[in-house]
Amino acid sequence: MPSAIAAINAAIIPLKKLDLFKGAIPSKIFENLAMKKPILLGVEGEAKELFIDEGKCGLAFIPEDANDLSIKILDLFNDNGKSEQLGENGYNYVERKFTRDKIAAEFWDFVLKNT
Repeated sequence: MPSAIAAINAAIIPLKKLDLFKGAIPSKIFENLAMKKPILLGVEGEAKELFIDEGKCGLAFIPEDANDLSIKILDLFNDNGKSEQLGENGYNYVERKFTRDKIAAEFWDFVLKNT
């Protein structure tokens, strides 16, 4: 997978527009951000809040809206600096918030506080 991700300019991460997915965080987000690739995220809810609103890792598009997706693709295509900055933001965000050590430590703290 590293060679495939290295060959792309951005990762499109689409999910259907369903309430079920509002709490979903697609796992394919992490490897793309770890390789400094901005994301085009077609997911509502928690993933958008974390990776677009907070982390500034890419651009959101309306799930199942091809026109909105094409606008976001062109936005990144026409602004290489923006694309690079979003990729850097994503890498830094994942390193800061989603390493296995960080997740394990937070889980352990949760267990200790709730036992």
